[in-house]
Amino acid sequence: MVQQLDLVAQACPLTPALITLLEAAVLLRTTNNKSLSEYLSVSDEAVKSGFRRIGQLLNTHSRSEALLHALLSGWISPKPMIIPCQRGTLSFYAERGHYGEAPENVAH
Repeated sequence: MVQQLDLVAQACPLTPALITLLEAAVLLRTTNNKSLSEYLSVSDEAVKSGFRRIGQLLNTHSRSEALLHALLSGWISPKPMIIPCQRGTLSFYAERGHYGEAPENVAH
C-alpha cells in the first residue's frame, strides 16, 4: 500500500509526447507499433523509441509494465474505447453479452 502511495506522489518524468503515446495505447488497447504509429501519424520507429525512452525513465522492462506504472501513478487515466461497429459483427453482440455466433432470431 505504501508503494502505491509513493507512486502517486511522484512527479511525472515523461514528456507530453510520451504521455500521448501511453494515452493512445490505452485508448486503442494495444501497444502494437503499426497501430499506434497510424493513430498518432508518426513512424513505427518513433513509437519504438518512445517506448524505449519510457522504459528508461520509469525503469520498466515491458510496455505493459510502463502502462501500469503510469496508470497507477495517475499520469494517464483509463478511457473507454469507442469502436463503431455494425449489426451482425461479433463486437456488436459481445457488447450486449452475446458471444460466439449471432443469435438466430436477430435480423441482420
